[in-house]
Amino acid sequence: MRAMTSSAARSDAAQAHEHALGCFLRGLGDPRPTLERALGADPDFVPAHLLRAGLAIASKDRGALAAIDAVLAQLGRGLPQLSERERAHLAAAQAWRVGAPDRAASLYASIVRLWPHDLLALRLAQSCCFLLGDGRGLHEVAARAMPYWRAGMPGYDCALAMHAFGLEEIGECGRAQAVGRRALEIVPRNPVAVHAVAHALASAGDPLAGLHWMEGRAEDWTNDGAMAAHNQWHVALFHLALGRAGRALAIYDAAIAPVVALSATDAADAAALLWRLELHGIAVGRRWHSVAHAFALRPMPALWPLIDVHAAMAFAAAGRARELDRLRSALAGAGRVAHKVALPVARGLEAFAAGEYAQCAATL
Repeated sequence: MRAMTSSAARSDAAQAHEHALGCFLRGLGDPRPTLERALGADPDFVPAHLLRAGLAIASKDRGALAAIDAVLAQLGRGLPQLSERERAHLAAAQAWRVGAPDRAASLYASIVRLWPHDLLALRLAQSCCFLLGDGRGLHEVAARAMPYWRAGMPGYDCALAMHAFGLEEIGECGRAQAVGRRALEIVPRNPVAVHAVAHALASAGDPLAGLHWMEGRAEDWTNDGAMAAHNQWHVALFHLALGRAGRALAIYDAAIAPVVALSATDAADAAALLWRLELHGIAVGRRWHSVAHAFALRPMPALWPLIDVHAAMAFAAAGRARELDRLRSALAGAGRVAHKVALPVARGLEAFAAGEYAQCAATL
């Protein structure tokens, strides 16, 4: 009876894990409750632990490092029993944890080369490359896997969506649109694929087509998933590019402002949109204060220097001198990119917010 129960629990865990992985890869809802059900059914189900670490890595959030620590501790105790691929995932997560995203990207890419159907490794390789600003690497890791995929394989739409985003990152906007649309022919409700096409249209400089695309596919990307607010951000930018600043501000208030405290990337999107709106002559009032407050609650510096730049933007615009000083001090003692790039950009943004445009230009 114990064997039967164990087999049933393992089956339940596997099904819950596959559902959670699909939610993560497509940007549908919150995969974490389903993932916890998988671990509740089988606390030793390794793929679920690796997905938990993957969610933390993809968040690029210093506050998620504890989740990675928990996975490393849990799986490290049973290391000899892990498969070669599982040990490779663990090594990549460890590299991320110790602040080596370049090594993590390389390790995840190696997993994809050996196991090209490993969608979690592909997603995390691209995430690491995105943090590093390595558009070529982001493209290549997906492009190398695609010959091993065929129509009808589970998750093929996810592989196509990631390939589409990689194509956009190297400027192949037409191909990116075609591949992203192909993904949506397989699974229409895939916000990540919708986003890849929107990104390609934005990069191609066609905001009207981008707006029509997002509005026409609204049922396929509007949900409570991690991509929802970011996709709304793209819609706002399309409106802004078309001279509809009021509509962009309305989208900010309805869809972006409510989530600024949920993640560092959502707060960064909020800051980026408010700054653009002000450059277009729109008075955003006290909206800056909630964004600055969200950043102030987060550890400084962030794992991703891009987040620090947007935090500086919010602190400067909101007149939060104390938090800006704290961020500058944190960046001065942080890694090379933070010190050499994020810190001077932060100083430039501070000068711009103060109306010292010559100083801003000289600093930048």
